[in-house]
Amino acid sequence: MTRKYKRTPGSKKYADFTASTLEEYLNAIRSGEISQRQEADPYNINRSTIKRFANNIKRAHAAIDETIITQYVDNLSDLTKDVPPDRIYNYDETCMSDDPGRSKIICRRGCKYPESVINSTKSTVTVMLCGNAAGSSIPPYIVYRITWAENGPMGT
Repeated sequence: MTRKYKRTPGSKKYADFTASTLEEYLNAIRSGEISQRQEADPYNINRSTIKRFANNIKRAHAAIDETIITQYVDNLSDLTKDVPPDRIYNYDETCMSDDPGRSKIICRRGCKYPESVINSTKSTVTVMLCGNAAGSSIPPYIVYRITWAENGPMGT
C-alpha cells in the first residue's frame, strides 16, 4: 500500500513569506538593525533563503555603466554610417568538449582511487560562426583533430 504524504501548511519556513516581508528583512539587515546571522523569527524567513555566492568580476567590468555603453554605440554608429551592411561582420566562437567531468559513484569503503570507465577522449572542438549586418553568413570554421578532417561538414 502506498502512502500519499501531504505537507501541512507552515511546515516549510522558506515558503511561508511574502515578497514584502523579504524586502523588510533585507532592509533591516542593510540598516544594521539585525545581523544576517540572527534568527529571523519575526520575519519567519530562514537564513539560507538569502545566502548566495557572488560572481567575481574585474574592476574594469564593474566600472561600466549606461553612459559608457551609450558612448560606445554612438561612436560605432558614427564609424559605420557610410559602410554598407554587407561589409560589417561579426563572429563568435564556442568550444565544446566531450569530457563529461567527474560524477559521484558508489564504491567500497576504503577505496583510495575509485575509477569509472567511460568512452571519452577529453578532446575539444571549436566552432567559429561569422555573419554580416545584411543577414548572410559565411561557412563555419571548425577546429578539430586532423584525423576528423576526412569526413568534415561540407563548406567548412
